[in-house]
Amino acid sequence: MEKRNCNNSAQSATGKTRIGLLTLAIVLIATLVVWLGCHILKTHSRLQPALSINTDGILAIRNQKNQPLIEGFELTEFNQGKIVFILKAKQLCLRNRKVMPFGFRVALGKSAELQDVDMTFYLNGEPVSCLHSNKALLDKKRKNIVFQGKPAMLTRNHRVLSAQELKWDNDSRSIQAQGNCVLARDGVNQYAEAITTDIDLNNVTVATHKNKTDFQM
Repeated sequence: MEKRNCNNSAQSATGKTRIGLLTLAIVLIATLVVWLGCHILKTHSRLQPALSINTDGILAIRNQKNQPLIEGFELTEFNQGKIVFILKAKQLCLRNRKVMPFGFRVALGKSAELQDVDMTFYLNGEPVSCLHSNKALLDKKRKNIVFQGKPAMLTRNHRVLSAQELKWDNDSRSIQAQGNCVLARDGVNQYAEAITTDIDLNNVTVATHKNKTDFQM
């Protein structure tokens, strides 16, 4: 009887030892998996561009130094596989940032401020016009862009549009000018309070204090 009890005790001790070893092995494997995951994410983060805009319009930046100004920004918009525009800015200013896992900083505001901005518009794969301004506000969800600070637009046909403010409406694919608008073509300047036009400054709607005029150039 005593021999049986000793055997049972030995088996129980062996079982507990096995369970302990199995638990330790599981913990070690889980730790290794977490470490590998973090290592892969850090490596992936270093290989990816500094800036990205996802489908919800949230602009995420991998910025370990947590700097408010980010040097260099580029956004390319496609429609059915064709380039619509390429936007480049010397600096991007993040606002209302929130710290996320793995060193992410997310700008939760509706817009991001860009400095020293150049935007090139394309039609059927060919550049047709370009727009420059000292600064701009980017709507991260709708991708509308408001250009301020001496904005000016130049087309391939040497037409020029300037105003206090130019806005790219991404839904209608149009340019909207507001305040002291000047449209120059063939050596003639036309002045208006507001102008709505396409990217080639071809189909133009001019608004004055009294009325609106639609015409093609």
